[in-house]
Amino acid sequence: MRRCWTLRIHHCGVESVFATIADVERYPDFLPGLVESRIIQRDPGRWQVENAFGHGLLQSRFLSHAEFEPPTALTIRSSDGPFRQLVIQWRVRQEERSCLLSCDTTLDFRSPLLAVLAGVGAAEMEQRVIASFSARFGIVSREADDGAWPE
Repeated sequence: MRRCWTLRIHHCGVESVFATIADVERYPDFLPGLVESRIIQRDPGRWQVENAFGHGLLQSRFLSHAEFEPPTALTIRSSDGPFRQLVIQWRVRQEERSCLLSCDTTLDFRSPLLAVLAGVGAAEMEQRVIASFSARFGIVSREADDGAWPE
């Protein structure tokens, strides 16, 4: 299953947008269903991250790798836990008075049942993720806003 979306972020520079998407340990603070995201190994340009998705007793843990090309690209990959393949490609592009953030996600689950369930709820979950990041960027923008557009 592949999902792509784009978000225009006003009053935030490319560095702030990248810092927000790269702050994977804060994802559980605002992303629905993410219980834990902890960096367990830091190497230049690459982190290994332990994750847990779910609700209550129903949780799924998996390892992922985050690869960086600051301040314009972050790719998260996993073939652990429920995933045969997970690839999340974040791209940030500076425009005149905004940043364009794109997210291209490929999900291939080991379980056919989980794949069907994910497919049924994909559009709703995508909207929740977009709303969560939109709210997060609003917070980042307010924290960084000094009345001037960042150069």
